Amino acid sequence: MAEPFDLPPAADEGNPFAPPRSTRTMPARGGVTDVTLPGPMAGSLVGHVVPVAILMIIQGALELVMGIVWLSLVVVVPALIADMPGGKGVPPPATLQTMLAVVYGVMAAGGVIAGPLHVAAGISGLRYRRRKLGMVALIAGLASASTIYCAPTAIGLAIYGMITYCNPTVVAAFALGDAGVPPADIRARFRA
Repeated sequence: MAEPFDLPPAADEGNPFAPPRSTRTMPARGGVTDVTLPGPMAGSLVGHVVPVAILMIIQGALELVMGIVWLSLVVVVPALIADMPGGKGVPPPATLQTMLAVVYGVMAAGGVIAGPLHVAAGISGLRYRRRKLGMVALIAGLASASTIYCAPTAIGLAIYGMITYCNPTVVAAFALGDAGVPPADIRARFRA
């Protein structure tokens, strides 16, 4: 008879609660080393990759639109200020033009740089490819805070995306995607 405080049996002793193991490997393709396929991974974060990718595409499009708006202000506002008369306590129009062009240019840079990165990484993420590009885009997306418009969503997406992209099962899913495995097979493998 078992003692009331016995330890549970080890995984190799038929423990029904032990995680499934797989020793199958997938041959290397496209310069990627052999990938050891994990057992079924129900409940893993692989199911979050597609929503993160879609959110990155939407975020990138919004950042790009806002960056273009700020870039247009770099040209339009200094031209409007050129006709403004200088007065007491107001800087001369040339100084104000330069100052506003620099401020709007910095604000535009965040959206113009982060927007295309997010879109490219999101499209790649839909196919479980280029995980490092996705991580770079998520971090660079924080620069879009300079557009002011996209700051809250960029911060939230960076946190959600980095949690998802740093998960070991997601890393394995991206390794399969980079090896050429179709996205449907990856989702089926991880039950995402």
